[in-house]
Amino acid sequence: MFHSRSRVRAAALISTILALSACGGGGGGGGDTQAPARAPTPAPAPVPPITSFLANGKGGIGTATIEVDATGTFTEDDTRYQMQTGGTSGCSLSSRPSDPDVANCNLLAGGKGFLLCQNTTSDTFNVALFRQSDVQTAPLGELAGQTLTGISCGATGVSRNTNTWAFSADASIASEKRGAVTNNFGATASFVTDDGSLQSGARRERWAIYKAAVGSTTQYFLLDLFQNTDPSQPVQDVRIYFLQK
Repeated sequence: MFHSRSRVRAAALISTILALSACGGGGGGGGDTQAPARAPTPAPAPVPPITSFLANGKGGIGTATIEVDATGTFTEDDTRYQMQTGGTSGCSLSSRPSDPDVANCNLLAGGKGFLLCQNTTSDTFNVALFRQSDVQTAPLGELAGQTLTGISCGATGVSRNTNTWAFSADASIASEKRGAVTNNFGATASFVTDDGSLQSGARRERWAIYKAAVGSTTQYFLLDLFQNTDPSQPVQDVRIYFLQK
């Protein structure tokens, strides 16, 4: 966009200089001289449409907005990414330079989102992208009494795993089960900070909940996000849970 506008300004400036030179030059004869016609200013190149995606992932509890152009391309941290739909898993993601952390791509919410993972063998993910115009953030109250199922990247699309996330009837208690591990959250479980995250030692945890209309159903996605306040601690894996009403 900026380059095309620069070309327009440059072409206009050059044609103006040529016209002024013709009018001011040639001090000899008395015949009429005409300045050459100014070259038409080229129209600016069309700007490709931009789509905003909400992004959450491993290493932080915040939500970023990523602008993706019509070719599925965006740039983050000096890495150029390009998402494409289709293929065995529903989508693919290429990167330059190569980013092995997001080698696998699955569609979410009927194509309104993308799940990016390092592999298809674990129950974790690295980045989830949701088209901002197609999703809403959901309050905990909408999941009261509900049990969500863990999902992760699969070779032929999103794969469900055995992890579960359940809310009590009034949504005051949440219980996560992963194999032999059970994590319970409630009013006395952790200190809740101003940004809605849970503080536990050097670790902050936040639940990002999105919902999207898919056909006649509503799909919910709960992202269990972590951020270490102690940089010496390893980055913790993050997981995503799914419910369809």
